[in-house]
Amino acid sequence: MKELKAQLHDVDEYRAQGAEYLHKIRLCEQTIEELAAAKGRVTKQLASVQKRVEAKESEMKESDTHKHQVLQQMQEELGMKEKELTEAREREQQLLQFRNALSQVLGLDVSSTTVPDYDIVSRVEKVVAAEKAHLLTSQTLEANLRQLGSNFQSSYDSAMGILSPQRAQQTTDSSILANIRHLPSDFTMKPV
Repeated sequence: MKELKAQLHDVDEYRAQGAEYLHKIRLCEQTIEELAAAKGRVTKQLASVQKRVEAKESEMKESDTHKHQVLQQMQEELGMKEKELTEAREREQQLLQFRNALSQVLGLDVSSTTVPDYDIVSRVEKVVAAEKAHLLTSQTLEANLRQLGSNFQSSYDSAMGILSPQRAQQTTDSSILANIRHLPSDFTMKPV
């Protein structure tokens, strides 16, 4: 009996332990269910975060590609602008050399003038005005000489005839012949 009581006591202890274990198992099952639910929520959140990360990565790649294209385009434009600047500097240098050469031809010292371009233009205007005046004078003189040509020639021949009798005879003969050539064809000489 003692043994039975001891065994009964052991059985009660086992039952108490079993009940305690069952309670612990239920708590563990409940914790597992809660953890499974949390795992599901975390999995959904992780999937959402992963999608956002992938979208951001794609966006960043597109942005990097766009930035690279813009950078490449800007480098090309910068190269073109540098080339244009170099050409502009060369043209400026050529213009300065031309200005210096022109000022030397005009007798100006560009380094001593305050406004060299104005001085050069002013001097060129004076040269052009003088050239126009010379041209006008030359044309007028030429026209007058043409007009006086025949009168001058006959006066010259007369003067030479006075100075040189032999020359005068030649001139008179040539002028008579010239006058005869200009007579009308129906002209007849009448005796004097």
